[in-house]
Amino acid sequence: MKLKIFFFILPYFISRSAFSQNSSIAEIDKTIEQMKNQKDAYEKIEKIKSENAYKYVYFKDNEVQIISINEKDKIEKNVEWFYLNNNLIYTETNWLNIIGGKKLFTEKTYHVKGNLIAWLKSENTFVDASSTEFKKMDKDLGAYAIKIRNEALE
Repeated sequence: MKLKIFFFILPYFISRSAFSQNSSIAEIDKTIEQMKNQKDAYEKIEKIKSENAYKYVYFKDNEVQIISINEKDKIEKNVEWFYLNNNLIYTETNWLNIIGGKKLFTEKTYHVKGNLIAWLKSENTFVDASSTEFKKMDKDLGAYAIKIRNEALE
């Protein structure tokens, strides 16, 4: 009898967990949209500006909110890092063809308390969270997010 109850309740918890993760992604998307809309109200510091690259850091109340990086060579690469309460919550990378500006590749990552919860590659394809690739990205991106934030504060 206990086994039947388990199999009856299990789908509820699985769907609740899936909804919870999607809800987190939706909440992060909403926060990112608000941050993008408020970008002009943030204090903007130019860290690098040249013909082929720029790096801007946006602050609110002395906390890093957004780091925006652009590099141009044969391909243009735009990366934005979004932080909330000193924790990385989202990154977006867009690779563009210099000629015509056509998007070649897009990558998005979602984070809770600095930990990677979802990784989308071009075509909005999720990378399996149990994969070695995902776990390595979580570790590497987490460390780099702290490094780039600390550099922005210098």
